[in-house]
Amino acid sequence: MRAGRIYLLVLFLLCSLASNGQDLLKKYIPIPPQELSVEQFLYHIQDLTGYHPAYSSLIVEDKKLAIYADSLTVKELLDTLFTNIELTYIIRDNQLILSPQSRLLQEKQMIRLSGMVKQERNNRPIPFASVFIPYKSQGTVTNSDGRFELFIPADQPVDSIIISCLGYSGKTILPGEFLRGPVEVSLVPYRYQIEELIVRPQDPKLLIQGMLDHKKDNYSAKPELFTAFFREVGQQNDNYVSLSEAVIDIYKTSYLSEGNDLIQLKKGRRGTNAKPSEIVNLVVEGGLYTTLQLDVMKYGVAFLNPEMMQHYTYTFDRQIQYNHRQTYIISFEFKENIQEPGFDGKLFIDAETLGLVRAEFDITDESLIYAYSILVRKVPKQYRVSPRFARYFVEYRFYDGKWNLNHASSEVSIRLKKKRDRKMAGYSCRFLARSEFVITGKEDQEFERIRYRDASKPTDVLYKQVTITDRHFWGNENTIIPEEPLQNTIRKLRLEESGIEGNAMTNRDD
Repeated sequence: MRAGRIYLLVLFLLCSLASNGQDLLKKYIPIPPQELSVEQFLYHIQDLTGYHPAYSSLIVEDKKLAIYADSLTVKELLDTLFTNIELTYIIRDNQLILSPQSRLLQEKQMIRLSGMVKQERNNRPIPFASVFIPYKSQGTVTNSDGRFELFIPADQPVDSIIISCLGYSGKTILPGEFLRGPVEVSLVPYRYQIEELIVRPQDPKLLIQGMLDHKKDNYSAKPELFTAFFREVGQQNDNYVSLSEAVIDIYKTSYLSEGNDLIQLKKGRRGTNAKPSEIVNLVVEGGLYTTLQLDVMKYGVAFLNPEMMQHYTYTFDRQIQYNHRQTYIISFEFKENIQEPGFDGKLFIDAETLGLVRAEFDITDESLIYAYSILVRKVPKQYRVSPRFARYFVEYRFYDGKWNLNHASSEVSIRLKKKRDRKMAGYSCRFLARSEFVITGKEDQEFERIRYRDASKPTDVLYKQVTITDRHFWGNENTIIPEEPLQNTIRKLRLEESGIEGNAMTNRDD
């Protein structure tokens, strides 16, 4: 354990502080007779106690006030200065941290870390960046606006949080920075450089075969229980029309067995932004189990099947640093004039362990016609349907000595055209179904296997399994924050069960 490690303990957030912290908050200090700004009062505390106030400028109001008292304790003065804001006072080293941690989180003994990840060069948000505790399972990803939040147990020792994204140099953040409020993290593009000790492979197929041969070393040979957040969204043209979200448990069988994983819903919510008369009864590929099967190291895929590799052309692309590890990139293309579904994409393989780190792949345009029955499960009458594209992504993260499933997503786009007849005009629209999940934790203690009778079925439709709920629904569950357009849609979702229109399922920060 390295020197200077920072421990975020429950005693901090419950204000059962160390003796010097208790003494500071209980210490009486004289109150100036004149009006002062909030910031000046904080400097006054610093001058008299020697503790430097650490806080976000967002919590300090630009106003002056007079306090009619000869003396107050430091805590009483702070409570007076911030009557409209719920803060926790944390004493660490010579700092008095004014942390916007809610009382509810204190009771649940959780710490909320939040912020935005953006490009340093142009301040544009970076979507799908990983936010995680190094060597631990807890983590999340940023939304398309670059925003994230992560809840961690207050009694869990944490010395850093890592922010990383493909194509950028990762950044390590100390938890103390998060305690002051939301942070902005700027990432710079990674400069391509190969370490001389890493030898470039000559045959990409041999590298892939090596990856498959090392599967038993790189992926768990025993069952494990993960917690994940799952979201499925439907868009008609540019408008969101449906939403399903759930926190789920995933019982993952051994990567060396042929047993299927099991999923159990913990809690979920749903909504629609379309009137019943507008809803087109169209079901495309998606759902809990379909997205989970993007775990290609568990379930396999054509371009990793040695018997199918003759249908693909593999080329060595380059080497990069990915999460501070040397990583090979192999590009692959499906050969032409083969009458079955095929993929184009990239594989990211760890140079040291030969574990699969990431896979990105699309169904080729030529293959879409052969993939129709896979992509479209149900077509409404009087409509013609043609797939436009299907994109997939899966990522693994290294901890506990293994590569663990971390994040997966799919996007399937369909063009829908209603046939013209004598009674009505034709109709055309684009429909996009997007599914994704992120692993937010793994059970480290002994656990019970999910029972078949309690597990979701592969044929289950998530939208029909969950109900609409209130604005505080997620509590301190780790989720992916909805991006702003989706948040606006969520606010307008009709509460189907109560029949109340205009009410909102909102983000926990609203």
